[in-house]
Amino acid sequence: MLGYSERHLTRVVTSELGAGPLALSTMRCAYLARSLIETTTLPMQDVRIAAGFNSLRQFNDVIRSVYARSPTWMRRAARDRPRPPEVWGRITVRLRTRTPFDGQGLLHDLGACAVDGVEWVGPTQYARTLRLPGGPATVRLRFEADHVDCAVRLHDLADLGAAVARMRALLDLDADPDAVDHVLRADPRLAPAVTANPGIRLLGSTDGTETLVRALVEHSDTTSSPQEKMNRLVSAAGEKLSEPDGELTMLFPTATVISRHGWNFVPPSVQRTVRAVCVDIASGDLPLHVGVDHSALYAQLHSYPGISPRMAEHVTVRLLGDPDRLRADDPEARAGAKVLGLPAKINDLARHGEGWRPWRSHAHAHLVRTSHTSKFHPDTTKAPR
Repeated sequence: MLGYSERHLTRVVTSELGAGPLALSTMRCAYLARSLIETTTLPMQDVRIAAGFNSLRQFNDVIRSVYARSPTWMRRAARDRPRPPEVWGRITVRLRTRTPFDGQGLLHDLGACAVDGVEWVGPTQYARTLRLPGGPATVRLRFEADHVDCAVRLHDLADLGAAVARMRALLDLDADPDAVDHVLRADPRLAPAVTANPGIRLLGSTDGTETLVRALVEHSDTTSSPQEKMNRLVSAAGEKLSEPDGELTMLFPTATVISRHGWNFVPPSVQRTVRAVCVDIASGDLPLHVGVDHSALYAQLHSYPGISPRMAEHVTVRLLGDPDRLRADDPEARAGAKVLGLPAKINDLARHGEGWRPWRSHAHAHLVRTSHTSKFHPDTTKAPR
């Protein structure tokens, strides 16, 4: 599919990541299996299926090889540790992350425009629906200081790995906050923002179509709120869950559905663009996944009439999780820079941001957060002169 031989692909991946595709896949399965063994009461056969192993023998051999312990021993050793509460009909997995972890910041960002029926946000929780290969699913996340409890309701147990991977990407749980904060705190002007929000994370994506369409619709030029505009699209073109999960009742519409009739329910100013991108997503001409090159995706998005350079960069960063992109033309980032005593002009801010490599995306997040908080606390984040 990629046009490379298996041997060449293995050589490239090994050169870039230090291990071949098979080894990386095996480690991913082993990591998920360990999490299920230690934090759930699932039977080992179900753990094996959910983690993606083809046979019980392969499952046992890999776990012993990676962790030097049998699955049974690992579960027995974990019995005395605190577990997330189990809910009948769900699988609850503990998603570990490095600290500090700015979970409240993520919750604020997720709640800023939660779509009715698709998402729900509480003081310490976030819930949403997902389209997975085996069918629809719902996920409920509870944010703690050093982890996130993830309760998943699945149509197919084999989709558990995909659900966990999407949640980790959405919340940037694999970030290294100590490394990020160390670099950014070295800038005395940015340091107050880093101290105020240690462990800031980059909001990711659970679905490329949803991320792109929401960016277009939410930023369209109408008097309606972003949430009202998205609710109209989902209520008209979304798919109802056959078994609602509390507040979660709808799946976000697919690119195919939007390209056929869903585009009629978005603001007129973006209808042509929404329809065009969804036609190309549905046909495969616009790939939206983590394997796409950043520059290529940015250029393709920017080629559509109605997608500005800033929006193309915003969507690309959300989809690919690139940690080193400073959007110096973002008005909110420039406003935050001004509060902190940093250069507020686009070119000046871009030059100053060279010192924030390789974490310029996190610096951008700090600038935007500063812009938001300074509206209510104008003096709390200003750097000393």
